[in-house]
Amino acid sequence: VRTYWFNAGQDTNFNTGEVIIREKRVHLRINKGILLDALALDERLAFGLFERGSPEALLSSQKIEYSHEAVTNIETIVHGVDAVVYAYPVKWAELVALIAVSADYYKKVWVGLFFLCCVGVVVIIGLVLYFIKRVYLLKFSLQAKLRSALRGSQLQMLYQPIVDMRTGQIVGAEALMRWHLDDREISPAEFIPLAENNGLITDLTLWCCEQVAKDLSVFLAYSEEKYVSINLSSVALASSDIARRLHLILSRYAIRPSQFVFEITESFTVAGEFAESQLFYLREMGYRIALDDFGTGNSNLIYLEQLPVDIIKIDKYFVTPDKMYSSDAMWWHIISIARSLDMTIIAEGIEGSDQVEPLLSAGVRYAQGYYYYKPTTAEAVLKLMGRGRQFSVDRNSLESRLACKS
Repeated sequence: VRTYWFNAGQDTNFNTGEVIIREKRVHLRINKGILLDALALDERLAFGLFERGSPEALLSSQKIEYSHEAVTNIETIVHGVDAVVYAYPVKWAELVALIAVSADYYKKVWVGLFFLCCVGVVVIIGLVLYFIKRVYLLKFSLQAKLRSALRGSQLQMLYQPIVDMRTGQIVGAEALMRWHLDDREISPAEFIPLAENNGLITDLTLWCCEQVAKDLSVFLAYSEEKYVSINLSSVALASSDIARRLHLILSRYAIRPSQFVFEITESFTVAGEFAESQLFYLREMGYRIALDDFGTGNSNLIYLEQLPVDIIKIDKYFVTPDKMYSSDAMWWHIISIARSLDMTIIAEGIEGSDQVEPLLSAGVRYAQGYYYYKPTTAEAVLKLMGRGRQFSVDRNSLESRLACKS
């Protein structure tokens, strides 16, 4: 134990002085038996109190090697070969306090501080970029513009008629959502997945159903044989209570459930049990269910038996002229499966008369495509469905094909 008596003021005496006691790295500052402070100095840090010009310390935590320059240049960091020393004045002019660390430790400290500063700068830059990105996403991204378009009713519903190929009469129409942004049309293949990934698909589906009801409810009320279909995302069906909310919208417009078809894709087969229960709820309420783009996804006959599917829509990929007249004729097998399950069949993507006759000969009655009608506005489709339109079919060729199949 080393004990130092140190007077803390010019007018102090023995009774008012302080006692500093050091044991190893712990320093105790005592005044008349009262503990005022305790300092635990790092073993790599040395503290000492010196008389100016004297190499011997009045008080020190460990031996300090210092140069005359360190004492002369008060409040200046002096770099030596082995140590870095900092001197600062105390209350008495004849005394000086020194703090010293080894040169290696000093370098490590500054390297550490530099590293922490770099990390801090990187973190700050990262946070700034993150907030900039969030602001951009909220105000300027496609997602934000879609949200704004939904709020401002900037989306548009078009309708592509579905035709009875035997008579040319329009039996229904598929509702197709379109979005025009800055003089360009955003493809549904782009904004529908965006809506699914960002929680907008439910609001988008409800808006679509409401808009279709506004456009066609009056016509459907007087045309019981006509119907309209909308695409229903499996992600939307997985959201809470979507089926009941859709039913409430259509009920408010007095649309018969049998005049409304909900189209799902084969991706629905991995949507989960909750989405399936919503689909069964819609089916029980009287709505029909169509399986869209059949043959391009997770085709599984078990799902055709388990799910309440009424209509199968053959994807346009299978009914192109080169596919229809090829040796494998995959489309024929798809049609056979659908007919064996007593399902209505609709062929998509009909663009020429050379596709019509083979489909009719195979027992397919309904189709949609540019050969008949392109997607059009609600006003135009109402006029078309009101008056109908005839399409001629080569009856001789059709009868000969039917005879060959039989």
